Amino acid sequence: MADYEILDNGNYDIELEKELKRFNWGAFFLNWIWGIGNKSYLPFLVFIPFGIIPILGPIINICLVIWFGMKGNEWAWQNKNWDSLEHFRRVQRSWAKWALIVQGIFMVLGIISVAFIINFYPTLISIEDVSKCTNMETHITKAVNNVPLDSSTYYKDVAKQFESESYEFISAEANGNKISMMAPKYQDPSLEVTVDKASDCSFDKLNCSMTIKMGTEKGICRYYFDNSGKVVMSTKTKKFIERVKAQMPIKI
Repeated sequence: MADYEILDNGNYDIELEKELKRFNWGAFFLNWIWGIGNKSYLPFLVFIPFGIIPILGPIINICLVIWFGMKGNEWAWQNKNWDSLEHFRRVQRSWAKWALIVQGIFMVLGIISVAFIINFYPTLISIEDVSKCTNMETHITKAVNNVPLDSSTYYKDVAKQFESESYEFISAEANGNKISMMAPKYQDPSLEVTVDKASDCSFDKLNCSMTIKMGTEKGICRYYFDNSGKVVMSTKTKKFIERVKAQMPIKI
């Protein structure tokens, strides 16, 4: 270690003691990397997998890095030769600066990653919804063709048709024009179909439809039907499905 420098006020020991007690942010944030640069190897304790210990593991890791920060200046001063106390301060401040820069970069990357996941998550959910939506076309077509439009119990008959024609639904109940179905085949067990029906169904007017609402806010698709029993997917639903398929590198 270098000889003590002579301070004008003669308070070298006091200044040194204060400096060695100062929290070292370089050791706290960069631990083993800082340890290599300062010939201090206790920060390599971070490589011991304490994290696998239930409950206590994370607590031990947090305590370790706090300990590194509290003892960092003392270890660095003891383990390296320094030209002066000012030289020591300057180097440790540089470590602290780079530690904050690195942490800042990681924080920005983390925020970007979270924002990306939040933005992308509805699409991931919608992949499942696309499958549900396209599968429903067959069931809706059967219901439209097997239940007369002028039936006085039209919505109950449609609900019964859904339940009897597919193993996917274990129950279907009509409450007004809304049909709630239990669908154990899907992760989200419930589907809701809203039926809007005029007396004269026409594709020109688009006045008869079945709208399927899944468990997610984005999980909505719509089919229109006419008096002849023909069923077509709405243009908006088609575009939504095309967009989801285009975004995902998998075959739906």
